[in-house]
Amino acid sequence: MNIKELEKIIKQIEKYQLWDEIKDVEKWFESLTNKEIDNFIKLNVKVTKSIIKYKHLLISLLDSDYYLHDIKLISNAKTDRIAYCLSYVTWNRASLESPHHEKDMELIANARTDYIAGCLSDVARDRDSLNSSRHEKKMQQIANAKDDIEAKEIYKIIIIDKLKIRAKGKLTNEEKIDIIYENAIKYVDKDDSKELPEEVFKIKNN
Repeated sequence: MNIKELEKIIKQIEKYQLWDEIKDVEKWFESLTNKEIDNFIKLNVKVTKSIIKYKHLLISLLDSDYYLHDIKLISNAKTDRIAYCLSYVTWNRASLESPHHEKDMELIANARTDYIAGCLSDVARDRDSLNSSRHEKKMQQIANAKDDIEAKEIYKIIIIDKLKIRAKGKLTNEEKIDIIYENAIKYVDKDDSKELPEEVFKIKNN
């Protein structure tokens, strides 16, 4: 780090009011890598309500490959809930290690509603989904939902699929009951008068 870089870093700390976010100033300056210095100096977002609320991320995420991209999305978040959903994904290791992180974050940022953003955030942090060849399709289906009700139905199907995959291994009784209940919901299809057949209570390994 040279004097010019130091001056720019100090200006950034002042701009985003980060004095209290750095626990040990001496150690923090000494530990900064070239990548972190470059990220911090290049940061140029408005001091929005979201940035003030999640300003700790400006320090804790400095080493992220998606630092500038993610912080900008949080800064421009349409609602507090969407900013919250973005903040959860931005430091999630499973997401950061996947090739889907950038696109997933953009889908959350552009979500039609807070509820849809929440569903997207959950799937974007799910390692099983991230490792699936269908992850991108799942995210796009939720993002394209016309309203919260449709998003909820799509989300339910995704969760059922996940439980079916996990059923190939050993499931707890709680997990088995969840699958049985979801099987029942799917079978009755809003007709509560239907008697549940035997197959509803069977957990298939497929």
